[in-house]
Formats: sequence, structure tokens, C-alpha cells
Amino acid sequence: MDVPLILLPFVLFLVFFPVLWCFVLWLISRFGGWRTLAGHYRYDGEFPPDVWRFQSARIGISRYSSVLVFAADRRGLFMRTILPFRFAHPPLFIPLGDISAYSGRFVFAFYALSFRKAPGVRIRIRPAMMRGIVSVTGPIDGEDGA
Repeated sequence: MDVPLILLPFVLFLVFFPVLWCFVLWLISRFGGWRTLAGHYRYDGEFPPDVWRFQSARIGISRYSSVLVFAADRRGLFMRTILPFRFAHPPLFIPLGDISAYSGRFVFAFYALSFRKAPGVRIRIRPAMMRGIVSVTGPIDGEDGA
């Protein structure tokens, strides 16, 4: 059965867009550091019931704008992406003892989180997000008054 020529662009879009989408997500994960974090902190369990949805952060060179879900409990920090961005981004759980934080400023204030098992990866979050995390976890090593 031949596809009418007028439908060809639509069919090509249906085939190539998902492939391109997945490739771009894989690149972001690979070069931003999510893949490195997942190598050490991948999590397949349930998240705590109280989460912060549609959050933003910079992970390495990658910017995640309003696509992250954070959660925290006394054990540590949970992270995942919202559904359309989950390819190559498995959920994470990072134990509190593996997290260090410091504050910085580059135009706007931020907190940078670093990780014992993935020392080359930094996550930059807004001070309000840091305050929310610390309100649940208690103080984080190096954190200086979010």
C-alpha cells in the first residue's frame, strides 16, 4: 500500500521526531551529568508523597527548566524528570551523607550541590529550592544558611 505523497511529511515526522527527541535527551543526560549520577544513585522505589514539581536546575552544562521533580526526606534527596523527558533520565536518590552544598552568585544567587560518588557533577538550584530541601532533610554538609 502506497502512502499518498501529501501524507509523507506527516509520516516522516512521526518516525523521525521520536528518534531525534530520544537522541537529544540522551545527549543532555550524557554531557550534563545525569547519566553519571544515575550510575551511582539510580532509584527504582517510590518517591515521598510531598514533592516539588516543575522545578529548574542546572546540572553540569545542561539546563533543566521546569522539568524536574524534587522530593526529600531525612535520608536524602530524590530527583526525576517529568514524563516527556524521562528517556535517559532514570529517577535518582542521593543519600544525605553524599551531598555537599555551597552558595554562590553569578548574576543571581544559587546553591550548588556536589556528590561524593560523582565529584565532577554539580547541580545548581535556586535558594528557595534549597530552603525547601533543608526544611525536610535538616542541614546539608557545607550548606551555609539557605
